[in-house]
Amino acid sequence: MPVTAVFLTSIVGNREIEPLEQLPEVKASHAIDFTGVGVSRAELPAGKLEGAALRFKYRVEYQPNVGEIEIEGVVIYKTDGIDEIIKSWKEERRVPERIALECIEAITMRCTPELVYISKEVRLPPPIPYPKVSKRRKEQQRNGGGG
Repeated sequence: MPVTAVFLTSIVGNREIEPLEQLPEVKASHAIDFTGVGVSRAELPAGKLEGAALRFKYRVEYQPNVGEIEIEGVVIYKTDGIDEIIKSWKEERRVPERIALECIEAITMRCTPELVYISKEVRLPPPIPYPKVSKRRKEQQRNGGGG
C-alpha cells in the first residue's frame, strides 16, 4: 500500500448538552474530506519520507445535534505520480478515486481508535457499533462449535 504514514494534527470532541443529561437515541454520521494536497519531503530519524501530502478532516456528527468529533491530519502517499494528484486537486478539488480510497482506508484505520476514545471522554456513544454477542453463539462456543 503506498500510504506510508497518517499523522494527526488536531482532535476535537464536543458534547452539546450537559454532561449528566441523558442522551436521546442518536445516530452518528461520518464524513472524510480532503482539504488540501502538497508535497512531503520530510527527513525523519527512520529515513526520508517523500510523497504526496493529503490533508484531511474526519468528522463525526451525532444527530440530533448532541455532539461532534473532528480529527484533522495528513496522509503521506508514496507515488511517482505526485504531479497527477496535485493537478487533479488544482483543477477539480478532488483526489483521484483509486488514491482517495486507499487514503480513506488508512485514515479510518488510524482514526477509529481515537474516535472511540474521544467519544468516551466527552460522554457520547461510540461512533461505531459494538459487536453483539447472542446467547446462542455463547453456547456454541462453549460446546466447541463454530459460527
